[in-house]
Amino acid sequence: KFFLQLGNAISKKESDDKSDVVKRGLINKCEKGSMPGYAPIGYLNTGDSKNKPFDPVRAPIIKTLFEKYTEGTWSLHDLAEWAKKEGLTMSPSRRKRTTTEMLSDEEIKIEPICRVITEKHIQRILSNSFFIGMIKDKDSPNGMRISVSHQPLVEQELFYRVQGMLKSKRVSI
Repeated sequence: KFFLQLGNAISKKESDDKSDVVKRGLINKCEKGSMPGYAPIGYLNTGDSKNKPFDPVRAPIIKTLFEKYTEGTWSLHDLAEWAKKEGLTMSPSRRKRTTTEMLSDEEIKIEPICRVITEKHIQRILSNSFFIGMIKDKDSPNGMRISVSHQPLVEQELFYRVQGMLKSKRVSI
């Protein structure tokens, strides 16, 4: 029993050490202003955390979403319908595996699909500060840091005007 507890303690220490190294690496990337994760719709994920270029198809539509929302006549639902008509879809992603697929002995390849855009997606897009060239950073005073991995898609003035409009439409009961 003693050796089992000792083995468990050593395994936990090794796991914690590896976790700390990974966290430190992600923090260092953020401190340098690069984006360690996936970029949102409108940017291409090239596999390089230091280079997130514009998506030539989706970026102009995303920028137009911000502009249309500031007109004051577009609801999130209307913007989602307009975006669907423009052909905007979410970036390709794989669906979750079903229980049967997980329990199967065979390797099942799930192809990435582009999901249809919804009102919730529009709301997240309009609220995402990534589009003004910022990334989240808990250690910064305002919780954000200027990114060196991507260029802003939307001007700050336009983004903050949209934030004000979204905030004014939030009503608590």
